[in-house]
Parts: sequence; C-alpha cells; structure tokens
Amino acid sequence: MPALVKLTITPRRTHWWRSPRRPGTIRIAGRVLGGYIPGADQQLLRLRIGVIGTPGIQSTIGIPDIAPDGRFHTTWTPAPGNGTVHFWFSVSTLHEADHPFAPASSAKVAVIVR
Repeated sequence: MPALVKLTITPRRTHWWRSPRRPGTIRIAGRVLGGYIPGADQQLLRLRIGVIGTPGIQSTIGIPDIAPDGRFHTTWTPAPGNGTVHFWFSVSTLHEADHPFAPASSAKVAVIVR
C-alpha cells in the first residue's frame, strides 16, 4: 500500500531571482501520511522539479527537514532568468526497508515564474 503525500506551495506565482533582497523564493511544505515515519532524520523524501510541456525532470533535491509525524518543508529559489516558465513540483517517498508503506508521490503542483 503506498503512503499518501500531501504537498502545498506558496506562493504559486513568483519572479526570477534578481538580488538577495528580491530572491523570488517559494515555500514547499506538506506531510507524508501513514503513521510514524522512520528515517525522519535522513533524506526520506525527494523533491522533483520539471517544466510543464518539457519531457523529463529538471532537478531532484533531497528534503532533509522531516518531522517524526511526517511533516516536511523546504524552500526553492529560481535562478536568474527571463520570460515566463511554468514549473511543476512533486514530492516522493523513497523505498525504506523498515517503512510499512510502498513509495508514493504527491500530485504535481504548478508554479509560474516570470
């Protein structure tokens, strides 16, 4: 049985990184539902980032801040760029021998960067 991964991102529209005073950072948070989360002090989750309409994954990042109750959070700041890009984000659990649930992924969440 797969775990359930909930994902929220705020804000859903941001801007390209321009300076340390205007980074365009988004907050990525959520929760893995399914009881005690073993390895919460390890990188049990991976964040995948892609571009809508482009095949493949642009980046994969481990999420190290996972609470024993399954809550997690991290931030992401787009590099300098131009134009409008529609990114998608998804969080997945990794296979763990002592975790009673099968690996699972959240739904993709879209973020517009201008």
